Amino acid sequence: MKSPGSAHRTLLELEKGTSGPASQLLEAARVIGVDLFPSCDSRTADNRGTPATGAQAKKQKTSAPKEEWVLRWLLKKLRASAQQGQSQSSYRLDVKTWILLRLLFDRIPVKTLAFILTENKFLSILKDSLYDLANNASTFHPERPIAQDAQQSESSVTIHESPVPVVSNRGKKRKRTENGGELVEPTESTSGSWIDTFYAILYSVKALVGLSEQALEDKSTINSQLKLVLRGEPQLSAAILGRSFELAQKAVVEWHTGVSDFGIQLLFALSSVLDIWRLSSERLGDGTDLPSNDTFPPLCLLEALNILTALQHFTSESAEIKSLRQGIEQLVVLHFILPVRQSFFSEHSKESRNANDKLDPAQIKLVFKDISSRWKQSQDISNTKLLPTLLDIAIRAVPRDTFRRQENEAPWLETLFVVLSTIAGCPLFEDVVWNKTHRHIPIFESLLQVTIDRKVNISLDTVTLYATRFSGLLDIQTEQIVQWSLISKIIRAGVDVFLPNSGIDESNQLLSNLLSQITSLWLGNNVISSEIYEIIKIGIVIPLLKGFAVARDIGSFLDIWSEQLKSLEAARLNGADISYFSVWEDDDLAAAYRPLVADLFSENQTRDHLQDILTQHSFESEKDSANQYAVIVLLDAILRSPLPDNDSLFRGQLLAQIFSIISKSIRLKQKQKWRWRLWRLSQRFGDQHVLSMGDLTTYLRMDLLPNAVSLLQTFHRGTESGKSRNDCLEAFEAFKLVVLAAGKADSPQYREFLNTIIPFIVPAFSQVAKSTAPAWNGRAETMVSPSSVCIGYLVALLATPVAVSRLTSENRRLLFNSILTAAEHAESDVLVSFSAQTTVESQLLEIWRSFVSHDWLLGAPAAVYEVVNTLYHNLKERCIPDNLLISSLLSIPTRLIPRHQRGMLLDFLQHAMLRGQVNSTEMCTDILSLMTRLADLPKSSAQLTSNWDELWKLSDAISSKNGDSCGMPPFQSFRQLYQVIIDRVLDSSDVQRHLYLQKTFDKVSATVPEYDKVNFDTMEFFMLGLSLRTLRAHQEHFDGELKVENLNALRERVFNILISGLQSVNKVMKKNKEPLDVNTLTGVLNALEDFEDLVKASKDVQKAIRKLEERMDTASDDIHVRRLVKRRLVASQKPGKDLDQILMQSLSLFPIDQLHGNEQKLHVRDIHLRLSSLPEKKLVSLIRKVRDSGFSGKDAAHRLLLTGIAISCLEPIEDTDGEASQELSALFTALLACLVHSATIEPFSLATECLEMILRNKSRCITQWNIDNTLGTLAVTISPSGPKIAGKYSKVIYTRTCHLLRLLFGQYRQKISGRFHLILPVMQRLLRLLFTPSSRPQKSSSRFQSTTPPWADDIKTLHQPSNATQFSRLLTTLCDPTVSAVQRGHRPNSGLTDNTKKVKSLAGQHLQYLVMEYAMCQLRGQLAPEVKAALVPGLYAVLDVMSKETMRGMNAAMDSSSRAVFKGLYDDYVRFGKWNHGDG
Repeated sequence: MKSPGSAHRTLLELEKGTSGPASQLLEAARVIGVDLFPSCDSRTADNRGTPATGAQAKKQKTSAPKEEWVLRWLLKKLRASAQQGQSQSSYRLDVKTWILLRLLFDRIPVKTLAFILTENKFLSILKDSLYDLANNASTFHPERPIAQDAQQSESSVTIHESPVPVVSNRGKKRKRTENGGELVEPTESTSGSWIDTFYAILYSVKALVGLSEQALEDKSTINSQLKLVLRGEPQLSAAILGRSFELAQKAVVEWHTGVSDFGIQLLFALSSVLDIWRLSSERLGDGTDLPSNDTFPPLCLLEALNILTALQHFTSESAEIKSLRQGIEQLVVLHFILPVRQSFFSEHSKESRNANDKLDPAQIKLVFKDISSRWKQSQDISNTKLLPTLLDIAIRAVPRDTFRRQENEAPWLETLFVVLSTIAGCPLFEDVVWNKTHRHIPIFESLLQVTIDRKVNISLDTVTLYATRFSGLLDIQTEQIVQWSLISKIIRAGVDVFLPNSGIDESNQLLSNLLSQITSLWLGNNVISSEIYEIIKIGIVIPLLKGFAVARDIGSFLDIWSEQLKSLEAARLNGADISYFSVWEDDDLAAAYRPLVADLFSENQTRDHLQDILTQHSFESEKDSANQYAVIVLLDAILRSPLPDNDSLFRGQLLAQIFSIISKSIRLKQKQKWRWRLWRLSQRFGDQHVLSMGDLTTYLRMDLLPNAVSLLQTFHRGTESGKSRNDCLEAFEAFKLVVLAAGKADSPQYREFLNTIIPFIVPAFSQVAKSTAPAWNGRAETMVSPSSVCIGYLVALLATPVAVSRLTSENRRLLFNSILTAAEHAESDVLVSFSAQTTVESQLLEIWRSFVSHDWLLGAPAAVYEVVNTLYHNLKERCIPDNLLISSLLSIPTRLIPRHQRGMLLDFLQHAMLRGQVNSTEMCTDILSLMTRLADLPKSSAQLTSNWDELWKLSDAISSKNGDSCGMPPFQSFRQLYQVIIDRVLDSSDVQRHLYLQKTFDKVSATVPEYDKVNFDTMEFFMLGLSLRTLRAHQEHFDGELKVENLNALRERVFNILISGLQSVNKVMKKNKEPLDVNTLTGVLNALEDFEDLVKASKDVQKAIRKLEERMDTASDDIHVRRLVKRRLVASQKPGKDLDQILMQSLSLFPIDQLHGNEQKLHVRDIHLRLSSLPEKKLVSLIRKVRDSGFSGKDAAHRLLLTGIAISCLEPIEDTDGEASQELSALFTALLACLVHSATIEPFSLATECLEMILRNKSRCITQWNIDNTLGTLAVTISPSGPKIAGKYSKVIYTRTCHLLRLLFGQYRQKISGRFHLILPVMQRLLRLLFTPSSRPQKSSSRFQSTTPPWADDIKTLHQPSNATQFSRLLTTLCDPTVSAVQRGHRPNSGLTDNTKKVKSLAGQHLQYLVMEYAMCQLRGQLAPEVKAALVPGLYAVLDVMSKETMRGMNAAMDSSSRAVFKGLYDDYVRFGKWNHGDG
């Protein structure tokens, strides 16, 4: 520390010094005893607690003369900084200046600080600094300043003054200041940027604002003095606010990809500038006073909208950004939108609109001038991009939750929309024009989109004016191009503008021009982009169709549709090169039509229209081809959906007439390019009830199906080069008709047609895999080649499994064989190409996997035989099992495979294994799994299931030498196969069982002497262990020749060999000179599972396994081997001090979210068996150790899982004062604490599982304290202090909370009767979570929204009927308990009814406050209708147990609004939900 004299001299030198800011700032920092770094702790530390730290320091320090002197000197430098020549050397732009300033704020007493800051006009300094920073933001040097000026001080650092860079040793470590704050030096890449300086400025202001808010009550005068420093003139505060918004927006733009943690801190600090403006508004007495309203728009409005627009690009926003956004939007509303709105309504009245309800140009002009006067800078054209943001804020700022309010606000919002559109260059009136030279149609579209998204109704007259002036559809604006995107939005805003029966004069001309422009796109041979096509289809034509349907004029749209189709087809007939897939011929339009014909009016219009066109047009003349084509397309759209039996649109004669037209048109065999549409239309008559009609059945069988077969035969006889797109489509649709008929009608005649064409189309499948054609996406326009036709065939067969079942066995064999051949060829191409794009080859593979999938074969069980037969013959031809073939067999339902096929497959797979043809571990595992499934079924004829010696041969054939080097040997798969075979033997007769055991013993006795060390090159040694375990388990069947002593000696010998093998592996790992023999290690560990009794009794084995586990981390990185070692360690470990650590370490190897894997299940089973064998005392000790370790941190979920397993192993507890009962009670408390502190869903879910197990099965250990603590903890869990878990799990948290409460209410009812003061907060908070908070900012909803827990931010998953149903069940359980729940032991039966009634009465007295909460929630939020329907049964149950006196008192305690809500609920209760009419 410097002496007082030395410090005084240093301060004098600072006053007289002429060196640069960097060196003088560091010298000043040395005087007060702090260290400074450029941008220190700006990006690495969160400084939100800094003000609190400073306030705490000032309690201990009443004076700071050195700090006061430094502050005066620093403020003096800041005032004079503008006069310096070099901007980079300015104190205002040096980040260390503001860091030092913030530290001085924390050290100087508040009263003195306020006096100094007021004397030096701190707000003026802040404004000038922000202006300097904004002017230099684009040129500010981004690099880290170099160290220099070492001659003056060892710790001095300046920026540009020393030619010799001397880096000081000071400041390279973390330093702690006197006030306890930790300063962290940032990385070089980010230090020294203008963003760091801006960040430091904001946090200085944040610290000052924090000091003004944290003064003690007895020092309110000092607090007011400090606030007076920040309470400047509106002009000054607005300048500070505007520049801060401008700099923040530049910072957000520079981040590009999103706001980082540092960015969130910066935006959090930006809220302090809003506090300055708030204090300035308080100076005027009201934030909406005229001076503030006049000051804010010119200086802050554009900047505020800019930062709001920049923040909109970030999809995920934190609570800090959300709070900042709401604060800025509130300022825009208060100082710009509401004054303009007030001015509008002061001049507007309901009578001010004319009789036609049109906009008044005078009002438009008035609002336009008002906005112009308040938004003076908006002459800049680039600012028009902010208009949609402004409109969105304005819409959300007004109340529109009821119909009356919507009607009241509609004129204002429409006027504002028109004015903002005028500013965007799209004026409705010539005398109100903002800019005549620039027309920003995209901005106008965005404005219109905002009104659509926010559901603001714009009058039809206004929409019509925009359509006529800016859509480009009218003749007076022929120089304009057609604005397709704008037209689509105009249609969404008001489709009536284009409807002839809307009463709008311009509608006919607009519609006519729109249709002609759409058709001209195709008639004019224009290149139409996919974007424009989708806009016209989805944004214009389909909405027009829906608009005509709503207007009950769908017949007019049919006429329009027909005319457009005729003109297109006529142009094609005249030689025009027009695509056959215009927007009028798109399948999406046809699919959108049929659902609209739902009401009787539309049905009658459609029927009348069809009767007219069917009687007026001839379908036999080629001259009328255009009319025929239009009729066919319309019929295809009308008959798009399958016709139900009671369909009223098509019956009798009309249906027969349509079918007759189709049949005749196909018989004519004209060369129209749209004949494929006839075949597709004919499929609409393939429904069962249509096929049952006599005449139509004859048409189908005698005309259509024979023609379809002939067409397909012709198509597949020709060459691929001569097939056009129309030929492909015609063949595909004809095939679909044949498949549909075969699948619907169970008649030999229909299935014969399909059987006839299968031999013709099967050869084409082999050519598909060789094709280079693009993949087929399922749409007609991409059916361009024979390859895509074949893919379409297969998709049609997949969709109709019944049709495949009705093929002959020979045809099915041909079909599956050809598909498999093509799929195998495609598989090789896919493996070579590694293409991420969908190809024909990948489609073939997917189709084959679908044919052999479990679900598809269950729908076509007759096809299983041919599928298996095809796979079996392919296996025999290859002689080597193939991945595709084996995986296909594994997906087939094994119970559908016939007995003799199972035997053939088992024999083939066994012989393949015996011949050594399986060259990979994965393939071997799959084959053994398949053999296990096949052998597990009854009545198998395979050698493996009938000859005891075959399994020994198989074990000797499975060799690790022939396999690949990677992957674990299939020990577990072989064990499962062995167990299946043994189970079959044990279920046989006594004679066969005895014979098998005798032969097995002889085999084991002869084989064991052959081994003197472990050998897992084959499975024979592993088979020895399995057999010895079986013999020991069934030793009671031994006779005199099979001695138990001999069996035990054999087991001891094999076990000793395993011990030697384990020890040799340990020696190799200890030397670390040779690679680990994974095959031997995994073999020994798996074999030891069959000697568990000997392992537990052998200390050598336990010691060897422990050493092995210690060395595994460095010897192998194979997670499967490490898990296997842990399993053996758990199985062999005796209860001791470190049992809990061993179990935890073993569990930590398994991801907590993947507990359903085979290894995980086996490991959990081993742990459960191990813990089940422990006595109660040791099990309780284990639980205590785990509890003492705590349920927090990264391993919390694993400790909870271990706790749950241990709880399930405990026997029922009878002694309430015993050690086990007390430990479970303490554990219950620890688990409750875990609920609140969980950061992820896994620990929360596991903790609730443990709590439920204790509540259900260990009720004797649950005390009254546990019950009270549970209710209190659950209240915290669903409060703002609840767990910070991701919102997507909100439904899980809500559900598990309800489950716990139901257990308490049902099983522990006697302990909660006097605890309604604890129950009510939980129930009220659960009820609030079912409501959607109002989006409108209002004071009454602040409390409602502030009670939301952190995990309840996903409305879609939380506000669902299922959650309301669970809450309703809780209320029912509370209000209508069972007799057993309220019954006390050893009570006479006469008291049961009274006790139940007493409990209900008590619930009614307390739950009245829940009904009051429901009424308030209805006023503050919104409840979805389906959620309300699920909730009201529970509320009815509450009203059932409430007396009339209680209801009267509750009604009197409510305000008028709540009383109205309750009245509606009570009226519904009386009508629908009242059960106990006689109860008072």
